[in-house]
Amino acid sequence: MVKTILFTFLFVFALVSCNDDDEGQNYFSEELFEGKTFIPDDNFERELIRLGLDDEEDGAVFTNNIKDVLKLNLHGREIKDLTGIKGFTSLEILYCSSNQITDLDISNNTSLRVFICSDNRLTSLDISKNTALSWLDCSNLFIDSQNSLTALDVSQNTLLEQLYCGGLELTDLDLSNNSSLSVLECYSNEITRLDLSNNLELTQLRCENNQLSSLDVSKNTLLEYLYCNENQLTSLKANNGRTLNLNANNNPDLFCIEVFQGIAPSLSWIVDAHDAQFTWSEDCDY
Repeated sequence: MVKTILFTFLFVFALVSCNDDDEGQNYFSEELFEGKTFIPDDNFERELIRLGLDDEEDGAVFTNNIKDVLKLNLHGREIKDLTGIKGFTSLEILYCSSNQITDLDISNNTSLRVFICSDNRLTSLDISKNTALSWLDCSNLFIDSQNSLTALDVSQNTLLEQLYCGGLELTDLDLSNNSSLSVLECYSNEITRLDLSNNLELTQLRCENNQLSSLDVSKNTLLEYLYCNENQLTSLKANNGRTLNLNANNNPDLFCIEVFQGIAPSLSWIVDAHDAQFTWSEDCDY
């Protein structure tokens, strides 16, 4: 009741203080009045109190208390709304995985380097302003997770080194601007094409359980681990000059795999056998 009354008072106060233009509306969306940032989600605010960044559950936090915070761990706190995250203008590391977040605006968090929002209820994600990102995890790790992204634009994230976007509903993934990428996990999507010709730093690739018909990693000379099983591959160029740890099982129309020196690789710590249909060659003449 007290919080409801306070919200009503603050709403009226902010309403009469704000201009009618877009700038005023955006101001109200994050700040109640000068010096305080709006935190409408009870669980979010309780976590800020637990972390010593807030001292009263009143729907707001002093902006000075949060503007210099570099790392924020909100994992598994049953948060539905992260309104107020814009006030964390210095934030470099944000963990908000395993919550119930449906919408997330991090456009003001331009210093973010590590952003982990896996296992939420996101339907879209805009990271175009987060050009410092080196690690992004927006995947679904658990069966009951509900992130349902159908698109992911990482074209502005040229410093990205690790990308985890498995278990979503992606049909396309353009990585042409991500030349620093070393780890990519995009398993269990609906991706039909994956061009890795600009990703020469890649060392690990998990793209299993997609709809790929061909895959060429012959130019990815640093690649060590490749999981491309359970696709629709008819050609696999994996002769990148080294013996890969490779799993290409359950591609029923794949009969020849190009590998280094024509020798069958193995994933001894996961699976020590390959589909009997495969032949191995330095040149399959696709």
